[in-house]
Amino acid sequence: MDANVTEGRRFARRVYHPRIIGLSLGFLCAASVLYQKDAPAVTWLGLVVNTFVWPHLAYLLAISSGNPRRAETRNLMLDSFFGGLWIPLISFNLLPSATFVFMLSMDKLAVGGVRFFARGLAALAAGILVSLLLFGFDFRPESTMLNVLACLPILGLYSLSVGIATHRFAQKLNRQKGEIEKINVALQESHARLTEAYERMMENDHRYRLISENAGDVIWLWDLANNCYSYVSPSVTRLHGFTVDEVMRQTMADALPPDSLRILMTEMPRRLQALEAGDETARAQSYEMMHFRKDGTLVPTEVMTTVITDEQGNPMLIQGITRDISSRKEVEAKLRESKAQLDLALTSARMGTWYIDLIDQRRHPDKRACELLDIDPAQFKGELAEFMQVVHPDDRQKVRDAVARTIEMGELYELEYRIVRRNGDIRYISTRGMLVRDDAGRPVRINGVLWDSTEKKRTEQALQESERKFRDLSEKSMVGVYLVQDNVYKYANAEFARIFGYGVEEITDKIELKDLIHPDDLPLVEENIQRRISGELQSLSYGFRICTKSGEIRHVEVHSSRTSYRGKSAVIGSLLDVTNRKRMEEALRESEEKYRSIFENAKEGIFQSTPEGRFLRVNPAMARTWGYASPEEMIKQVVDLNKQHYVDPQDREHFKAVMAEQGSVEGWKVEIYRKDRARIWVSLNVRAVYDDAGRIIYYEGTNEDITEQKLMEDMIRENERRYRHLVENSNDIIFTTDLSGILTYVNPATERISGYAVSQLYGKDFFKLVRADYHERLKCLYRRQLDEKGATTYYEFPIVTSDGQERWIGQQMQLIYEKTEAVGFQATARDITDRLKAEEEHRQREKLGAIIEMAGGVCHEMNQPLQIIYGLSDLMTIRTPKDNPLYPQIMDIKNAVERMSAITKRLTGITRYETKQYAGDRKIVDIDKSSHE
Repeated sequence: MDANVTEGRRFARRVYHPRIIGLSLGFLCAASVLYQKDAPAVTWLGLVVNTFVWPHLAYLLAISSGNPRRAETRNLMLDSFFGGLWIPLISFNLLPSATFVFMLSMDKLAVGGVRFFARGLAALAAGILVSLLLFGFDFRPESTMLNVLACLPILGLYSLSVGIATHRFAQKLNRQKGEIEKINVALQESHARLTEAYERMMENDHRYRLISENAGDVIWLWDLANNCYSYVSPSVTRLHGFTVDEVMRQTMADALPPDSLRILMTEMPRRLQALEAGDETARAQSYEMMHFRKDGTLVPTEVMTTVITDEQGNPMLIQGITRDISSRKEVEAKLRESKAQLDLALTSARMGTWYIDLIDQRRHPDKRACELLDIDPAQFKGELAEFMQVVHPDDRQKVRDAVARTIEMGELYELEYRIVRRNGDIRYISTRGMLVRDDAGRPVRINGVLWDSTEKKRTEQALQESERKFRDLSEKSMVGVYLVQDNVYKYANAEFARIFGYGVEEITDKIELKDLIHPDDLPLVEENIQRRISGELQSLSYGFRICTKSGEIRHVEVHSSRTSYRGKSAVIGSLLDVTNRKRMEEALRESEEKYRSIFENAKEGIFQSTPEGRFLRVNPAMARTWGYASPEEMIKQVVDLNKQHYVDPQDREHFKAVMAEQGSVEGWKVEIYRKDRARIWVSLNVRAVYDDAGRIIYYEGTNEDITEQKLMEDMIRENERRYRHLVENSNDIIFTTDLSGILTYVNPATERISGYAVSQLYGKDFFKLVRADYHERLKCLYRRQLDEKGATTYYEFPIVTSDGQERWIGQQMQLIYEKTEAVGFQATARDITDRLKAEEEHRQREKLGAIIEMAGGVCHEMNQPLQIIYGLSDLMTIRTPKDNPLYPQIMDIKNAVERMSAITKRLTGITRYETKQYAGDRKIVDIDKSSHE
């Protein structure tokens, strides 16, 4: 059912019962006059019909109408018209006539306001005029006591009903006010939730936009209807070299080579058909294909596509993500290739020499040692304190103790310590030295060597054993001397005896060959001795095994020759215990296998190249980085590094100049072309290798791909620039403090709002800007957030500007962390002074407006009884002589009623109010200055 019809019928029902009551009471007023006039039966019949039939007829006409409200409005006009008919019929009897006029007029005023009231008066006047035309003019205004008594019920009951209605209206107004307050609270909560949801939505939108715009992959949308791109992310420039605008104008044929285009044109129609047939697996698929770059080269990519459909399931867009898989392809290709380059890895090790002059306590490193220690030879004076600046603070005492121990005990100077290079890089240095004494036995210097052992830390454990064996060999090895005649040892020196575990006296003339030589090697030894004694061989060097006194089998090497001893042929020779060397050789073979594996599988490139620009050796990682299938291919195809691979040829010339001057570089960053002409950044660590004449014959070093690192550094710098611009140009206050509240940063907006210059605010206690009575509560808020590790808090408080004014700010505050420890606070704050004032004024106006609205309703209801009182008082002034003592009092009542009527009329018409000062600090509505309709 139409809402207008329902509301109209509800309006008719509200009027129905008051009409019955009003006409019934009005019947008494009219009947009292008709009874005195002895009116004919027809007049009485009309009165009965008007009183007891018309209310029900009017109700039925209203609710059965297509527009009940309009019908009921018409019925109200008829009420006034019928009332006007009865006024001449009751001879204009004053009290009943006035009662009819007042009651009918107030009804119209209550229902439809002034305009409806005017229409009711017109209908009333029309009724009076028609009645005069039909029944003539009979004017008898005197009201009898019967007339007064007959009118009292309607006057009393109506006044009572007005009071009850006013009371109910006030109660209803209070209930509605409570409901409005609840609704307002609910609306505020809903607004807060909506605001929070909107902020989350904007944050997500911002995050997704950042992801899309900063993604390493290219994100794109293809419009199937228009057969063109509808969106391409900015990363397309990084991958393909084209700008977004250039790509938006491309077709698939412009972006893909024929083979890749053929794949796409074959697969997409098939997928779309499968998707329309209900196969959801066809919605998302990926392909590997080649893409054109702007320079004409091809880049391998993985394309992940998803078909987006509309509500009817019709394909609308293709969403795609294109990823550069060049590195993956290179890794896959180069992982299948390996070749031993152990020599290059071993020659990459670099060592420097040094000595300490114990007389003047100065250190003297050579050029290579200075390079390893990152010391400038031209500025280094050799002072201990100067050298200690290079050593890591935690290792300085260890270095001092090692030197002191070597001088005091005479032991080998050997340790490993850390240094801090000028660029902040921490390197491990291994060093070994020996004390040198003068003829008087006094320590005069320590000679030593050092090398960078940073890259060898992982193999340190394995090398320790090898170093121990080497040390034992270098400190203890001596040559054993022997003489054999008739297979008996005629002479052996102490080292020879030591090797076999005997005393010299236990060997000489007592022990034969068979007692010392391993049984399996004895025939070989006897044969070689015989060949030398016979003169077949003058000398011979070879090795064999021996058995020591303890049964240990050891390896020895001998160099022997024929001699004569006591007139008989004999063999004299030197014997060297090579057991340790044999073991070292075995360990070396294992180490070579290990280094070969490291070289082949190293992630960093290792190379040797000539100054002319040709590669002598490269490892697989180097070839992969530069885009070649194998080291052999790279060595063969690269004939001029400058022309084939350097993006800027001047970089190569600069590199050669630095190498000629310094002999080495570390962390040399340069942009090169790969074989496929893709640009990458590499970092080089290179040293020069010289011939005997001091000319550079080749470079050797390592190569690392730092393209992603370079891009990340550029991105970080750009993000820092954008953030700085955002903060410096923000209209809100942005500042940071330490944990005690001392300001460590403020943006320019802080100066504009607080009035303090930025230079005045740095190092200032933030709480001193806050109004004094808020100090403690704000400090408590800071402490609570620090204790609870709260994410973000919001608080509003007043600050005092430099000129003493008070401004309110709303502040959002967060903790600043370094790693996991809170180190300070950061906050954004906004000047909310004007907002708070506007909100307070709005609340006051709403409150006063509601009161005035309620007062207007009450005045509206009071206006009707006042009109009655006014009419009665006016009637009394007519009937009371002026010399009557009551006449002045009646005039006072009439004047008071007129004043009250004027006040209520002005109150009900107020649309915009103004206030004025009243007693004390109170304000009241200034009726004279308030606006009215």
